[in-house]
Order: sequence, then C-alpha cells, then structure tokens
Amino acid sequence: MSALAILAQVEELARLRRRSLRFCLIGSAMALFLYTFAGGLMVPPASFFPANVLNTGLLMSLGLPAPVLRILSSVLVAYFIFRLLEVYDAEEQRYRETVREREMIWREREKIRRDLHDGVIQSIYGLALGLEHSRNLLADNPAAAADRLKVLTGQAEGIINDLRGYLAGLHLGRELPADPVAIIKEQVTNLARGTELEINWQIKGAAQGGLDSEQRDHLYHMVAEICSNIRRHARASRVRVQVDLGGEGFKVTIKDNGTGLVGTVPDHGQGLINLRQRAALAGGWLEIAGSPGRGTTVTFWLPYSIGGGREGDGNSRYAGR
Repeated sequence: MSALAILAQVEELARLRRRSLRFCLIGSAMALFLYTFAGGLMVPPASFFPANVLNTGLLMSLGLPAPVLRILSSVLVAYFIFRLLEVYDAEEQRYRETVREREMIWREREKIRRDLHDGVIQSIYGLALGLEHSRNLLADNPAAAADRLKVLTGQAEGIINDLRGYLAGLHLGRELPADPVAIIKEQVTNLARGTELEINWQIKGAAQGGLDSEQRDHLYHMVAEICSNIRRHARASRVRVQVDLGGEGFKVTIKDNGTGLVGTVPDHGQGLINLRQRAALAGGWLEIAGSPGRGTTVTFWLPYSIGGGREGDGNSRYAGR
C-alpha cells in the first residue's frame, strides 16, 4: 500500500520538472515492493500454497538468504526516501519563482498605471485647460485663439503619438535630455504658457553628472504632475523654482503662492502616491509642505546616474529620507 501511494505521486511531481525526483520516487516504490516480497511473502516452508513454493528455502537454494534481501530492500528504501527530501527544495524554488513572477507582474502593472496617470492623463488635462483658454479668447481675440488652437492641435497629435509608442513598447517613447535642468525648464515653461503666471528661477551650482533613461522619465513625470497640480488646483499667480546642483545629486524646490493645503498633507490620491514612488524609484526622496492661503512647497532630491534609478530600486541610501 505504501508503494502504491508513492507511485500515485508521480504525476504530482511531474510539474516540478526534475527527472531525478521521478527516478527516486519510482525507486522507493520498487524498494518497498521488494521489501514486501522479502519480508511478507518469503516465509518458512509450509505444506500449503504459496508457502510450499515461495519460502526462505527457495531463496537459500538461490544463494540469497531472506534476511539479506530484507536488509538490501530496507537500505534501498532509506536511500530513495532520503533523496526524495529534495522535493522540499524543489517546491521552495518553484514557490520563489512564482512569487518572483507575480512581483514582476505587479511592478509592471504599477509602471503602466504610473505612466498612464502621469503621462497621458496629465497631457489630456493640459489640453483641456488650453481649450478652455482658447474659448475665453474667441470673443476678444479670435486671431490669438486660432493660433492657440493650432498649438493645441499639435499637443493632441503628440498625445496620440505617445499612446501609439506606449502601446507598441509599453513605454512612452519620448527622448529626454540627460540634463535635469532642461527637463525641469521644459515642464515649467509649459505650465506658464497661455497664462499670466510669473515664474522666478534660481539655479545654483553646476551639474556633476546626468540621469539615466529611467531617472529622466521619473523626473519628467514628477515635474509634470507638480505643474499640473499648480495649474489645476493652486490658483497661484507666482511660482518660484529653485534647483541646487550638488556633487552627488540635485535638489529641486517648487513653491507657489496659491491656496495651499487644508490640514495635513494627504497620504492618498494617485498623483501624490506616484510622486513619492517615482522619487524613491529614481533613488531619491520627496517632501510636500503647505498651509491654507500660503501656498504649497514641493521639495525633492535625486541622485545622478550612478546605479540608481532602476525600476524597483527603492532601497537607495537616500530613498528613506
């Protein structure tokens, strides 16, 4: 019965894709069958069947005493059973592979979610705000409204191209400069375009390095999200942008004079979650501060490309600040 029970596990072990385990499984079952034969069927000679045919005397006549056969089968059972303990290692390895695969799927879903929210959705928000501005211009300055609509048409085509590139390669295929200041200036310029928003710049130091492709992408979306929040929610008239370029990284402070935050800084909201995640994934940190009527300040620090900025690399020495 033990041998048959072990043989019933052959199909169960097949999913582990280890031939050695299958061999040991069958070997242990055969060893148990041998022990059944040597220990149960091989009895002293008797006048009834099958003891009058299959008995210890038959084995002695073949030069193989029954105790020797029992010991041999017991040794084989022990050997194969001990070898079968490797099934626990195989199961653990398979479990780790499954967990790793699920983690990779989760990370990819998180990346898709962030890219869609921070890229495509923010671009559509910007397009909607531009259309609203163009509508206000129609009555007083139709020529300016027409020019603005041409610009918005180009933005719409850019969004379509981004979506096509994203669907083709599951990433937004824009080319971004390695210089972080250039990325920041582009987004803040887009923030002020078509508005009376006053931008005050302060750039200190000189960049000691560049950003890798993933860090550029995170920085682009972070500044785009911050600028989008200022334009949609802050009702600000002035924004101060300070960039401190250091030896290992750079710190950016973006402060507006808008309505500010009511109560404590929220720890929910997809945009704020994405901001913090992107800062950590790029190897840095991010802080948000503000009070009602006194505007909001967003400060973040990112390192230059020295092994940081890889997806999932949130264990940087700066990430937990």
